[in-house]
This record gives sequence, C-alpha cells and structure tokens, in this order.
Amino acid sequence: MKLAVAMMLLVFVAGCTSTYQLPPETQKPVQAPAQEQATQQLDVKIMFIDLPASIKANSKSVVTWKIESNLQKNISHTAMHYGSKSVPEELSTDVAPANSGYPSFTPEYASSSNKIPNEFNTVVVLANKGTIYARAHVIVDGKNYWSDEKSIQVE
Repeated sequence: MKLAVAMMLLVFVAGCTSTYQLPPETQKPVQAPAQEQATQQLDVKIMFIDLPASIKANSKSVVTWKIESNLQKNISHTAMHYGSKSVPEELSTDVAPANSGYPSFTPEYASSSNKIPNEFNTVVVLANKGTIYARAHVIVDGKNYWSDEKSIQVE
C-alpha cells in the first residue's frame, strides 16, 4: 500500500514539474546575443526632418536631420553638406564628402562622438543669395550614407 501511495505521489509531482510555455502572444521578445547582433546586416537611413524651404541671407535657421539604424552604433561624423550646385543622382556608400560635390558642411557633429539612431540639429547662416543644395550625411563603420538632396532658397 505504501508503495502504491509513493508511486501516485511520484506521478503527481512529475506532472506538476513539467514545463509550461506562455502562449505566443504573451511571450516577451528576447534580445539577440551581442555576437548574433554583430552578424546582422546594418540598415541605415538618413533624412531631413526640418529644413526651411527659404531663408533670408545672413540670418540664422535651424536644420534637423534624423539617422535611423536597426543597430545602435557610435559615429564620429554627421553633418549637413551643401553647395550652390545640384548633385541630383543618388550617392552610394563609397562617395566620401570630398567627392560629393558639396564643398561646405556644418561643423557641430563633424568630429564628435555620437550614438545612432538619433536626431541632430544645427543653426546655419547662409550668406550668398540663390539656391543652395544640401544633403544630410553620416559615416557608419567606414561607409557613407546620404539623404536625398534638398534645396534652400536664400533671399
């Protein structure tokens, strides 16, 4: 009899200790290990989120751009690059600022350590009247990422 009770107790305890999984909709996502993240393909997008269509010559204007990234990264350069000539074609990740066709840039984040994803803003003062063409730019892991070209009318 004691053996029968012990067997029933053992079966009961074994049933209580089985693993239970939450239904899929209530499970929390698990952060990928650092090694797995390192093998993920980097996806970077850069765009202006506040760029005036026109400004008065020699007046201050705020420009804001956003860098989206599927991985958190440290960067040492981002800036608005600009000039008086349009460079409408898409710029690849191989095109460095010196070869971009935009001779000027905003200096605030051009040589400083920052994290992405993030938003950046700066004050620009453009002196020459006419159309200025600009792109936001970031270097991530040695590759150049460029926004679409936008224009600012300086009056």
